[in-house]
Amino acid sequence: MGMVSAQETETIQDSTIIKAPVMDSTFLKKDIFSILQERGPYSSGVIVQQTENLRNAFYNHIALASNKKIYGYRVRIFFDNSQSARVKSSNVKTNFLASYSDIPAYWTYDEIYYKVTVGDFRTKSEAMMILRKLQPEFPSSFLVKMPINFPPL
Repeated sequence: MGMVSAQETETIQDSTIIKAPVMDSTFLKKDIFSILQERGPYSSGVIVQQTENLRNAFYNHIALASNKKIYGYRVRIFFDNSQSARVKSSNVKTNFLASYSDIPAYWTYDEIYYKVTVGDFRTKSEAMMILRKLQPEFPSSFLVKMPINFPPL
């Protein structure tokens, strides 16, 4: 019912990476309780009975969890502290997003360095895949372990 049944895999050297299944976009931002109650192909459905307190606790948990960060990996494609670093970093981010619109990019200023970091990878092997892909275009790129946003499911 909407989930991709077969997982995609990719092999790099002696490692196999199993990509997480992608959720059907028809479920995006939908209430699980209303999805369960929708009629199926044979007019079947599920009736969920719970108190309003339980429903509110469920939604509060989701709201709080979405603000939490987890540690993972990103690929740093730019860092510099020259006088023109601000403009260069902005251009790098813009050019990156033009070529890789499916990978999030983050521009930061930390103490004296302007940085552009890309991706939200839970595992080092996922980040290494992207790093290898980006190194021809960004030869000084490297991995950074840091708090990341929850990747979409």
